Amino acid sequence: MTTDQRNNIKNKYFGMKRRFEDTVFVNRVYMILAIVSVLFIGYFGIFKLYKIVQTKRALEKQLVEINASLESNLAQFARLENDVLSSSGLIDNISVFMPSTFSTEEYVVQLSEAVSGSGFILRRVTATEADTKEGGRFVMLSAKVDGPGNPIDLVTGIERLKRITRITTMSYTLNTHSSVKGDGDVNISLEIYKAENL
Repeated sequence: MTTDQRNNIKNKYFGMKRRFEDTVFVNRVYMILAIVSVLFIGYFGIFKLYKIVQTKRALEKQLVEINASLESNLAQFARLENDVLSSSGLIDNISVFMPSTFSTEEYVVQLSEAVSGSGFILRRVTATEADTKEGGRFVMLSAKVDGPGNPIDLVTGIERLKRITRITTMSYTLNTHSSVKGDGDVNISLEIYKAENL
């Protein structure tokens, strides 16, 4: 290496040394490094930390709502449990009004009593079993009655039967050819629900 090259290297080294001894230049370099550091730490550190905190807050809010819903459901279940316990003694009596097994013969005897109490005579009865929309079972019963009875008394008598009965259709025709006053024909359709519908 020649002396000129050595001198050249020395000049460059001392030139750089002089530049770094210049406080204005050094301050600029430090400022650039500080800005780059803040941007780097801000993007890779603070921004990601902010996103994590936001996710945790949303999760905490959701957990609070779920906890409140669970507490509400527990209170409702406790009320329902009390209702079931207080009414458990009455469940045995429900078969009086809504039998789980339906005896057509027994019901026809009861219906015949209600029909005769209103002044009519039971002439014909047909019964079929059907399904409800909710998946339960009920008995459809069609009856033909006639005589000089009162249709209002007939409906009242049917409604007073022990078994829960729904009158779906009823038609009354006055018999004008009969010598008996108020003689008429009644066609009636009934639905008798079973306990499995509860």
